[in-house]
Amino acid sequence: MSDRLKPLLTLVASFVLGGGLLWLALRGVDLATVGDALAGARWGWLLPLIAIVVASHALRAWRWQLFLGAMPGEHRPVRFGDAFASLLVGYLVNQAAPRLGEFARAGNLASRTDHTFAGVFGTVVVERVLDVVTLLLALGSVVLLFGDRLAGVMGRFAENASAGLEALPVDGAILLAALAIAGLGVLAAGAWALRRGGDRVRGLVSGFRDGLVSLLRIRQRGALVASTLGIWGLY
Repeated sequence: MSDRLKPLLTLVASFVLGGGLLWLALRGVDLATVGDALAGARWGWLLPLIAIVVASHALRAWRWQLFLGAMPGEHRPVRFGDAFASLLVGYLVNQAAPRLGEFARAGNLASRTDHTFAGVFGTVVVERVLDVVTLLLALGSVVLLFGDRLAGVMGRFAENASAGLEALPVDGAILLAALAIAGLGVLAAGAWALRRGGDRVRGLVSGFRDGLVSLLRIRQRGALVASTLGIWGLY
């Protein structure tokens, strides 16, 4: 394949893939309803909203850069533009196939840099874990501030949950048991692949581990905290 033809085919494939993802994301949408909503929208809020959304994405891309820069080994610095573009690719894929966007953004960034997919995906996992911890801390602050009001709500929730468990049919219990057995099967298959795969599987595991330990190796702790607070503040 010639050097001129390859970029052209890459561009065409990108447009085809983007168009397909947009179609998957928008299929079944009532365009008339969307038109009515746009007609009644307050357009004065649009620009501030766009600025807030872009700023939150930019902060997330910057924080991702911090994780990638803290990975073990010698790597070229990841450019902000590459991290931001890969993040947007992940969001687009999520619209068509939820949760697959995390794999898509890791793969896109790995193709743009000298990082491995496993290592980049490890940083994505760490980032999501940090988001969950931040969310739990936020919920904990709600409990501290409104604990007296939450007591009644939690009591009603516990009653409804116990009633639901009592009404759980036998088929549901069988389904849960089947899922547990399937999970054990997946773990056994993974262990078998690890033994048979040799260096390739160990390389993937090592790269994923490097991504996971990036949180412990970050030196710019202030930037990490500031970006995390900024992301959730804009949300």
